[in-house]
Amino acid sequence: MMKKKVSGLVLLAALLFVLLPASVQAAKYEGERLDDGSVNVVNVDTGEALATLSLRLGTVNTQIAVSGDWIYFTGSVTNYTDYSVANSLYAYNYKTEEQLHLKALPAAFDSYDVNDVYGGAVYLTGWTGSDDTALYRWNLQKKTLKKVAEDGYALRYKRYIVCESTMVHGAFTLYPIYVYNTKTGKVVTAMKKVGGYGYKGGKLYIAQMPKEAYPETKKAAYKIIQYDIATGAKKTLNRKVKAYLISKMTNKYIYHQGSDQETHTSYFYRTAIKTGKTVRLTKERYFKALGFPLPEAE
Repeated sequence: MMKKKVSGLVLLAALLFVLLPASVQAAKYEGERLDDGSVNVVNVDTGEALATLSLRLGTVNTQIAVSGDWIYFTGSVTNYTDYSVANSLYAYNYKTEEQLHLKALPAAFDSYDVNDVYGGAVYLTGWTGSDDTALYRWNLQKKTLKKVAEDGYALRYKRYIVCESTMVHGAFTLYPIYVYNTKTGKVVTAMKKVGGYGYKGGKLYIAQMPKEAYPETKKAAYKIIQYDIATGAKKTLNRKVKAYLISKMTNKYIYHQGSDQETHTSYFYRTAIKTGKTVRLTKERYFKALGFPLPEAE
C-alpha cells in the first residue's frame, strides 16, 4: 500500500490542535474592593484588571461573574432618609463600557452574590446575616427573576447546582443539602442533618449526623455517604465515624477540630473515611490542608 506524504503544514496544524486546548482556557476573574465602594475585576492568574465597577451613591458587591463581554454583579444603594438599602442586579460590558440595570432585587434579603452564568441565566444567592439564604435565577432572554431553591449556591456540576446554607452559619448546626436541576427546574433534597461535606468528580462526600449531638460530646458520630449529584445514588462509605467540628472533607479524609473548654486549647485531626483511623495534626499542617493562612496568635 502506498503511503501518502504528510505536508509540514498538516503536521503544524496537528501540533496546534494538541497544544491549543491547554492554553485556551477561560480566564477566571474576581472582584477586589476599592476604598470608594467600587470594585476592580481582575484576572486571577495574571492580576491584570479587566474593568472597574462602580455605582453612583452605591456600593458594588465583590462577588461577580464574567460571561463573554459582560460582567454581572450586584450592588446596594442606601436611602439616607430612612436608611433602607436597595439591592439590584447589573451588567457591565467591559469592551463598550455600557452598564445596564437589570433588576431590582427582593427586599427579603440583605445582600445578593452573583455566583454563575450558565445556560442563558445568571444565578445569584440572596442572604441575610446568619439567618437565611436562597438561590435565584435571572433569565437573560426573558428578563425574569425567580427564586428556584432554598439555600445558597455552593457549586455546579454540569446542569446541577448544589445548594446549602453554610455561608450564613455562625455556630455548629446541622443542615440540608439540595440539588437544583437547571434544565428541569426541579429541586431534590440530597441529604438532611449534614455536618460537613466535600466534592470530587460529580460526587458529594457527606458527613451526616443521624442523632444530633454537639460535636464535642462522646455521643456525636457521623455516617459518611457518597452522593452522586446527577443520579441521586447513595453509597455508605462508613456507618460510624467519630469526629469533631468538621472544617473540610475530601473523598478520603475528614479534617476536624476539637477543644478543651477548661484550658481553651484547640486540637486538630485528620480521619480516614474508609478506616476511621484518626491522626492528630499540628496547627500549621491542618490549616495548610485547608488551604487557609495560619491565623495570627491572639
